Amino acid sequence: SEVTTFSQGPDIQVNESVIVHGDEYLVPGGRFDSNFGGQIISVNALTGARKVISDNSIGIGDEYSGYFDEVRTAHLVSAVIDSETNNLIAFEFWTNKIFSINLGTFDRKVISNVSWADNQEIEVRSSSLKIDDCAAVLYMVDENRNAILLVDIRTGDKVILSKSDS
Repeated sequence: SEVTTFSQGPDIQVNESVIVHGDEYLVPGGRFDSNFGGQIISVNALTGARKVISDNSIGIGDEYSGYFDEVRTAHLVSAVIDSETNNLIAFEFWTNKIFSINLGTFDRKVISNVSWADNQEIEVRSSSLKIDDCAAVLYMVDENRNAILLVDIRTGDKVILSKSDS
């Protein structure tokens, strides 16, 4: 059977992951109709009600990037929960920034930038994040580099674990 719930709330616009957090689904994404750029929407698992829990007007700290030009708006594409700190770790497309968002206060901090060493203009294309809580390591697949990146989520240090020739 099909369940459809239409409710008032913010539109889910761009996203590539959904995080289960208690009785909420957290949807990282962005808004192309404003300069908020990054945004995290909480969807109640029981009612379908939506609300914004993180954007530049909620919490303090490093801001999501928003518009670059008339074509590009930086936005969060994927996220995982760091169960050690109860922070959401989210990747911002177009800027190559990795944010840590406190799920209690919604304060934001950029913990790493995974730009190419020789060219800050080439974006990392990654919609797949996995976290090893014990090692505090984030695993990312970068489709543009054809590589797997490791990021220490405590220090921000990064390394290419494996890269294809092509």
